[in-house]
Amino acid sequence: MSNLSGQNMHNALLESLAPADLACLSPGLARVQLTSGQVLLSTGTPAEHVCFPEDGLVSLLSGLDGHSIETGLVGRDGLVGVAVLFGHDRMPHKAVVQLPGPAWRVSAADFRRALRQSATLHEHLLRYACDYAVQAEQTAFAAGKCTVEQRLARWLLMAQDRLNRDDVDLTHECLANTLGVRRPGVTVALHVLEGEFAIRSRRGRITIRCRERLKRLAGAAYAEPDRARQPAEPELIQAA
Repeated sequence: MSNLSGQNMHNALLESLAPADLACLSPGLARVQLTSGQVLLSTGTPAEHVCFPEDGLVSLLSGLDGHSIETGLVGRDGLVGVAVLFGHDRMPHKAVVQLPGPAWRVSAADFRRALRQSATLHEHLLRYACDYAVQAEQTAFAAGKCTVEQRLARWLLMAQDRLNRDDVDLTHECLANTLGVRRPGVTVALHVLEGEFAIRSRRGRITIRCRERLKRLAGAAYAEPDRARQPAEPELIQAA
C-alpha cells in the first residue's frame, strides 16, 4: 500500500482533494517519469492508467486518417484519462507527452474502485472534467475563428499556466502538429509574436517575455484559468 504522507504532491488536482478522498486514491498511486513522445492513451483502446502530471505537458489529440489536432492540454492542473470518470471503456482521443516530467499514476481499475468508494471524490473530479470540456470548446472556437497567431499565443499562455515558468521547449514542427497547421505558418506566427516583444524564439525553446502582450495578441482565443467553469460569454464569440 502506498503511503503519501510527507510526500510533496505537485499536482493541483491531487492537492485540492480532501484527505479522506486522497486516502481512497493513495493505495494505487505510484510516482513515474513521463517521457517526450510517450503515448499515455490511444484512441479506441481501453485506458490502462490515469495520470496526474506534476510537471510537463500532455496533449490530447483527436483526428482521422492520420491527421490529428490538439483538443486539450494537461499539465499539473489536472489528469489524463477524463473519459474513465464517465465509465467509458474505449478512449475517445490519444494522449501524448509533449514535455516530460514526473507524474502520479494509478491503474484504471484502482481509479474506478476509488470513485466507487467516495462520492465526494467522484464529484470533485467531475468538476475538473467540466473544466476540460470548456477548454475543448474554447479550442474548437479558436481553431474555427482565430488566426494562427492568436492560436499560438493562446497555446503559449495555456502552457505557461500549467508549467509555472516562462520557457517552453518545443520545436516549430511540434507546434505545427499541435495546432494542426503547416510549419511555415508557425514560423511566421512566431515572428509576429517576437515583433510584438511578447516572446523570444530560439531553436527548440520559446521564452515568454510579456504575458500581457501575449494575452492581447491572443484576444478572444484565450480565457483565464479561473473562468474555466463558466460558459463561453456572448462577447467572447462576437469578438472574433
